[in-house]
Amino acid sequence: MSETALKPAASTFRGYSSRRVQPAGRQPWPKVPRRGGPKPREVVAWLRDWLPSDLFRVLAWYQEVIEELYGTRRPTQAVVSIGRGNGKSTFAAGLGVFELMGRGELQPQVLNVATSFGQARIVFDQAVAMIEASPELRSRALSRWYGAYTRIEVPQLGGAMQALPTRDARSLQGYTPSLAVVDEIGFINAASWAAMAQAIVKRRQAQVLGIGTPGLGESGLMWRLRALAREDPHPGLLYREYSVPDGTPIDDERAWRAANPGIRSGVKSIAAMRDLLHSSSEEDFRTYQLGQWTQAASQWLPPGSWDALPVCEAPPAGAEVVLGFDGSANNDSTALCWASADMVGLVELWEHPGDPSWQVPRDAVKARIRECFKRWRVRVLAADPFGWQDGLEELAREFGDRRVTQYPTNSYGRFAPACDRFYTAVKTETLRHDHAPALARHIANAIPRPGPKGTAIGKAYARAKDKIDAAVAAVVAHDVARSMRVGEPREAMYL
Repeated sequence: MSETALKPAASTFRGYSSRRVQPAGRQPWPKVPRRGGPKPREVVAWLRDWLPSDLFRVLAWYQEVIEELYGTRRPTQAVVSIGRGNGKSTFAAGLGVFELMGRGELQPQVLNVATSFGQARIVFDQAVAMIEASPELRSRALSRWYGAYTRIEVPQLGGAMQALPTRDARSLQGYTPSLAVVDEIGFINAASWAAMAQAIVKRRQAQVLGIGTPGLGESGLMWRLRALAREDPHPGLLYREYSVPDGTPIDDERAWRAANPGIRSGVKSIAAMRDLLHSSSEEDFRTYQLGQWTQAASQWLPPGSWDALPVCEAPPAGAEVVLGFDGSANNDSTALCWASADMVGLVELWEHPGDPSWQVPRDAVKARIRECFKRWRVRVLAADPFGWQDGLEELAREFGDRRVTQYPTNSYGRFAPACDRFYTAVKTETLRHDHAPALARHIANAIPRPGPKGTAIGKAYARAKDKIDAAVAAVVAHDVARSMRVGEPREAMYL
């Protein structure tokens, strides 16, 4: 392909960057692409030669996977399961750059797909950084913006790379990817994967590559692909798994190294894993660090751990507290909890009695909240606004916007880490509570819901009779009180 094939001037169209495409130095793609596609050794050589060494190193496990991805029979669907911290996003980004600029096929289309736009940008942004750090690659690439969406174009090849969230399968229609990288495949729904798998049949040697850690248990897409690859092997589906064997003791560090090739390559810290071992649940550690498939626990907290924590009394009048609130109009219960940095307790629970005509006594709930503001120095009432927007606005007018704030528990990126911090406080026994039976019951009802950003809590199913509202309110109160360091000795706040 000629080096002067296309050299467009800067476009006046609003979406384009003002930088001209002015190719310089060597051409990164072959003049005549190999008919049968690149060999594994050629892919490895290109990655070493073209990508900046400070952003990308060809790790030993990368070579192992490349041998299978670019072997004699290139699989159309491939899944790599590996624990977190081993450099899988960097690998996916480097492979995306190769498919965009190194293979040499005309009109390459590389998609970085994930459950959210922010997650999809993780791999995409790393790929962009690699291109920008290489003068020869950068001189052939052009950025284009569509509002919040960004894509990298290579005009000489007529190709592009972009990030896409999987809102639903319909949002993925119309693409013809040469490579679709699905990040954290453990949390992708089957319809989105199917949309990508159906799209690649339009192109020769196209591939959907899913990469991540075990996600939604035996009900999820990743498990089904794993089972299919093991029960009915087919060269069109590759499933490669880095994990420890079932029955391996959780503290077997030799097994850690076998399941985490990033340790021997220096990209993952075994010391950090030792720290996580003491602050994570066994299920989370085995899933995210050891790559094992574990059945979801029937309870969020380890059996007996909540009841074993020390007892504390409700704060005296005038004490500084945070209130956590999880409300409902009629279908669920409504709960109000108090917390300081190392204590939590139940103020009151308005529990659904099972009567379909029951309504939450909204006036009584607001009156109880006002009593708390009179009794204690309430720093913040942190409340889930769903179904209670008008009531919270009324309270905010009375007590001020800074003291009545919204805490949407459907914001997974905020709520899941808060649940993890609460779990850690329980496991490390750095939390006390009032041992209210209703709060204990709601915590026992909570089911762990693992995701890309942590493990949130939820009900067993949408209309489950076993409610968790008090547990949610306790997590919210604890999270805000901890972040504001409410109740800590003043001298400790300045150490």
